[in-house]
Amino acid sequence: MKVLKLVFALMFFSMMSQAQDVEQELLKNKNVTWAAEVKSFICLEPERNRGGDNLFYLKSGKGNISQTDLIKMSPKAKCKSGNIGFGNRFLSYTLNEKLDDGSLIATNKDGKALSKESFESMVAAVDTFVSFDPITFEETIETAQGRVSYEWYEATMILYYDQEKKKMFSLLKSLAPIVDIEKEKDDYKKMKLGAITSFNSFVIPMEQTSPSSSDFNDPNVIWAKSNYVRTIDMDNAKILKGNTGEIFKEVFYENVKNGKSLATFSNEGKCSGEFVTHEDIKDLTGGAIDTFMIYNPETKKETIRIHKEEDMDFEELSKLSIQSTWFWNAQTDKLECSLDALRVYGEVYDIDGKFLFNKALYSVWFDE
Repeated sequence: MKVLKLVFALMFFSMMSQAQDVEQELLKNKNVTWAAEVKSFICLEPERNRGGDNLFYLKSGKGNISQTDLIKMSPKAKCKSGNIGFGNRFLSYTLNEKLDDGSLIATNKDGKALSKESFESMVAAVDTFVSFDPITFEETIETAQGRVSYEWYEATMILYYDQEKKKMFSLLKSLAPIVDIEKEKDDYKKMKLGAITSFNSFVIPMEQTSPSSSDFNDPNVIWAKSNYVRTIDMDNAKILKGNTGEIFKEVFYENVKNGKSLATFSNEGKCSGEFVTHEDIKDLTGGAIDTFMIYNPETKKETIRIHKEEDMDFEELSKLSIQSTWFWNAQTDKLECSLDALRVYGEVYDIDGKFLFNKALYSVWFDE
């Protein structure tokens, strides 16, 4: 038992040391002129055709919407329990198996490795089912010990800008499966969703050492999903290197103007969205006065409001959306995340200067 604990400890420190080395090497790279650590709540299971857009709304007012679509589920995507099918629970089962065999480590939020007992108490689930005896025609209720399946995760990623390649990239730093959620009671009469008052999770450090070069057509990719997270609060991002305002102006304005990057009004993909021109960006990021209609469902009255879209200050850009593709590569036996696009949000104010809402403007694409 002592030998197993020692091996476990060595594996843990090796993984944590490697993750720190990756970050340090990234910050030393002269071509990397900006880097930030960002966190977001992401729903990877189920996909949109089963669950629609998924909302993770905290009582504090924070949170985001996450939307996911299954791209690929290979027949080779099997766990010890067999083929999960349709990709609905492949990631949950695979992560649990990797945690069981020690190839992945579970930690608390402070980075301290969880004991086997602590981990099991967090992920244990009791399933209840009814069995039928065809001889006695009796039904009995039975229980079985199992594991919770994960839908929501808190993902920690490093976004960074390569000045030479004129592109943004991402590295997956950790994934925290959320195992239980406490919510306020839903008020369906007033169409209010219950806000999340608390949640419990553990952290799985990841080892993505370089940007993903995977493609869903690659036979080694056995599982792939496209994910859209709206929105990331950059005010809470941890800036690791560089001047955010300068880099954002280059990424979201100058690179599009100079033809280094493609931008679309839509977030549905480069092929389905109308391309944004330099003049469009000037219009979108420049101040403009417009009107819109507000409908009050209680009084059943409509009112016209005037609002002003302020000039875009890229140093003050606080809201982004992330479009990414998630892969499980059978050759490396690891989860990878590839940054596809970032979507820009502008702030809308009324004529008196009062903030009204954040408005989606356009997406800048980084995938090949």
